[in-house]
Amino acid sequence: MTAIHDHAAKLLQPRLREQVIRILAAARDRGLIPAAGGPLSINLDLTTACDHACVHCTDAAVLNRSPRFADGVVADSLTVLARHGLRSVILIGGGEPTLHPGFGEVVRAIKGLGLQCAVVSHGGHAERIAAVARLFSPGDWVRFSLDAGTEATHHALHRPRGLAARGLAEICADAAGLRARNPALDLGFSFLVTWDGGQGFPDNVDEIPQAARLARESGFSYVTYKPLLVRAADGAQEVPGDDAALRTRIRRALDAARAEARPGFRVVESTNLVALLDPAAAAPLKEQPPRCFLHLLRQVLTPAGVYGCPGWRGAPDNRIGPADAYATEEGFLRARAATFALFSSFDAAHRCRGVTCLYNPTNRWLAAMAEDPGFPAGLEGAGEERDTFL
Repeated sequence: MTAIHDHAAKLLQPRLREQVIRILAAARDRGLIPAAGGPLSINLDLTTACDHACVHCTDAAVLNRSPRFADGVVADSLTVLARHGLRSVILIGGGEPTLHPGFGEVVRAIKGLGLQCAVVSHGGHAERIAAVARLFSPGDWVRFSLDAGTEATHHALHRPRGLAARGLAEICADAAGLRARNPALDLGFSFLVTWDGGQGFPDNVDEIPQAARLARESGFSYVTYKPLLVRAADGAQEVPGDDAALRTRIRRALDAARAEARPGFRVVESTNLVALLDPAAAAPLKEQPPRCFLHLLRQVLTPAGVYGCPGWRGAPDNRIGPADAYATEEGFLRARAATFALFSSFDAAHRCRGVTCLYNPTNRWLAAMAEDPGFPAGLEGAGEERDTFL
């Protein structure tokens, strides 16, 4: 498991552990919910607007359609959540976060509250990130979803439009400018490995090594590889069909990509990709426990509502409340009660049975802790200080 996906180790660090204990106590005793605190980490979909039309987008059904956040809701929600234990915010999709007119103000608000901040962007409006680049501190990160080593493949996958119709080389040049503004910024080049999968996706497997070289030469801190996901009929995000020949091609390409690693430049393979390449490693990630404890610890705030899991944004049975659910203290209490109700009613063993879930090992560990008669003894480890993103 990669360090960024070792959520159990993150939850043991001193600045999170006490709140984890309170949340687990409320979950196991079905009480003390108001005193349990709020989520530790959130995905914040500032907007559903996007000026790319990526062929592999799992959120295409909600793009450019949902309502906007009402004025003040985002700032008020961040303030209330920070008061109740929020530690990190990832500005991510549904849409392209830099298209929100208040993007810079939101980053300033997040950092003003002492929270860790991350941004996932297609990179077409890097100047808007550059305007706030100096605000990012150690532990924060920005990641560009680029998915290609050549201009042709980038364009075929992303289909950029309007002002965002910048080529791969232009975006990589902007990345170098970002690092110049803040050399400490952890800047990632994200590569979603795509193949036909029976759905006609462009194949970028052979560009895996080229992307690593381009990322290193452009000043990125790392390149990260993860597998293609598609929406199943029930709304779950799943890896489409693969075969042994595909796995062999990906392994060979990754071997070449790893040769690009240097001090100051990392080559990262997601836990999902490791599972794709090793069916034995995938099995434990697909055996879902009945209860998802991560519903209590990290959530997604969108203009259409608050949801318990980013993978289920938009699903009615994963909805906690409206977009302004956390904008007031009274709303916070209602939303946390709804969260614990969702925790009890959402059957992850059934609903997520086709999903390779990164949170599976953490969920099983948390369930064991909650059921331990000696609780919270199992959470007394010192833990390593690291990021708080879940």
